[in-house]
Amino acid sequence: MCGFEEVEVYLPETVKEIVGVIGLAAAVALVKSFGGTGFYLTKNGLDYERVVSAVGEELAKKLTEYYQAAYFYLPKCDVALRVLRNRAFNADFLALTESGKSGRAAMIELCRKYKLSDRHGWEIVYSFRRTPTHKQAMLF
Repeated sequence: MCGFEEVEVYLPETVKEIVGVIGLAAAVALVKSFGGTGFYLTKNGLDYERVVSAVGEELAKKLTEYYQAAYFYLPKCDVALRVLRNRAFNADFLALTESGKSGRAAMIELCRKYKLSDRHGWEIVYSFRRTPTHKQAMLF
């Protein structure tokens, strides 16, 4: 998974707070499970058990202490999740091809894993090839 700084620009303030409390990986799991819903997070509530199932007891306790039974809305974060997925897809593609798999074999494997069409998979890979990783210094 990439770092928080790489997706921070795509996250609403609420989710940035949650990342600060439980970390990026747990916040991603929470958003994937419950994005687009609101919570009253109390130790004895139904929402608490749902959060425990997504992030575990310890992190659910941290969130409960942070929000102190106040209502909070968890945005869907579609753009940020897509950015994370695409970066993970590309990293997996590079790892497979560098280990000796053909691009086509890697694409078939990854499209099954990520539940994407091969056309979309190739678009993701090509988008990373078009994106410069560093800027060339100005000549003049």
